[in-house]
Amino acid sequence: MLIGRVLTDGRVNARVKWDLTDNLSVKANAQLTNEPHMSHGMVNFDYKSVTPHLSLAGEVFWAGQHRKSGLGYAARYETDKMVI
Repeated sequence: MLIGRVLTDGRVNARVKWDLTDNLSVKANAQLTNEPHMSHGMVNFDYKSVTPHLSLAGEVFWAGQHRKSGLGYAARYETDKMVI
């Protein structure tokens, strides 16, 4: 699914959600502008059920205004008696 719009001041907003498989989905969100260093974007992925008990997720972001970027990731391990 792709959703986007162009605002009257020239900014472009876009969102994408892509289910690659039943267990793997990717989401992206971006705002682009002609103002220096004001654009930003983010990409997330979610991998459910790598194994019956393990799930993974992560994200990458870029913030033009603050000139920062980053990477995050997470794992979840679940059994009948615990969640880590």
